[in-house]
Amino acid sequence: MQFFKDRHYLEKDWGQYFCECDHNTSTTNRKIILEAGCGAGNTIFPLAKKFPQLYIHACDFSHHAITLVKSHPSFLEDQINVFVCNIAEENLCDRIMPASVDVVTLVFTLSAVSPKKMPVVIQNLGRVLKSDGHVLFRDYAIGDYAQVMLMNKNQVISENFYFRGDGTVRMLLTFGLQCIHFHSRHLWLCAVKNTKP
Repeated sequence: MQFFKDRHYLEKDWGQYFCECDHNTSTTNRKIILEAGCGAGNTIFPLAKKFPQLYIHACDFSHHAITLVKSHPSFLEDQINVFVCNIAEENLCDRIMPASVDVVTLVFTLSAVSPKKMPVVIQNLGRVLKSDGHVLFRDYAIGDYAQVMLMNKNQVISENFYFRGDGTVRMLLTFGLQCIHFHSRHLWLCAVKNTKP
């Protein structure tokens, strides 16, 4: 059963971050990606097909999700390293070399993280991200249709943090970030450049 469609729109919106060519030197560099909260692979498989030189780390806290990714017909062990990991509690550096990832993708992942654990998640992702790496995310935002529906069902845990009917949680995001790329009034689709030294 497939709950979500493959996210082919990311190729168009974020494709520049996955291109292997260095336009300044005409050399090819293999980009390393981390998809945190990969689910059934709806982000990683379209990216792997469109950009076959990518090496993708993909993790999810659900054992079932990882089983689905490994059983996908397009799964290749030499291109995709997939593993179970709760990024709010487990150190990503136990599975990925520190400062080795060019791009971190978070597609509807941050909204599933408790606000209290958000700093831990961001620090954890920052440990594996290269100093000039990028974090790309798409998520729910305050004022979107999902928030209205959750409010109407009286599923509020705290401000902008909701319990969903399927047993998961959703935090609606507001960030004071200056995005390199932003799309839509009600959904975050954003690229944030790492500027740590």
